[in-house]
Amino acid sequence: GEGGMVVTNDKELEKKISMLRLHGMSRDALSRFENANKKSYDVKVIGYKAQSYLVDGAEDISNGDWADALHALSEAYGFILGLQFTKDSTGNPYMTNQEVNALLERLTDGSGGFWERTPEELTVMANEVALATGLTLP
Repeated sequence: GEGGMVVTNDKELEKKISMLRLHGMSRDALSRFENANKKSYDVKVIGYKAQSYLVDGAEDISNGDWADALHALSEAYGFILGLQFTKDSTGNPYMTNQEVNALLERLTDGSGGFWERTPEELTVMANEVALATGLTLP
């Protein structure tokens, strides 16, 4: 759900929680647009969304909720695609174009594409995204 509160004296944890609160963006809306000449922001944790949607898809399939699974896997596809364009702190993409395409091929493999994926396959893919980004779900 929405809302809630977290209290911590751990500065690193505070930075991570703040970024997740902003859906992975480095700055809130006011900060992103305060400079009229430069309307930009950095998406720091796109891998979190890719991983989250893969896990959601796995859970939805396990529960027999294929409509929600299709939505989750469609979202995961888009976020996985973005990992080749999103750079880590050293300036390198979280995943190369080849790594992204290989993962997307596995996600859509077979004549049924998403419909043929198992929760186990999706969990493995989510773990690969976590490894590539260094970010794991809570």
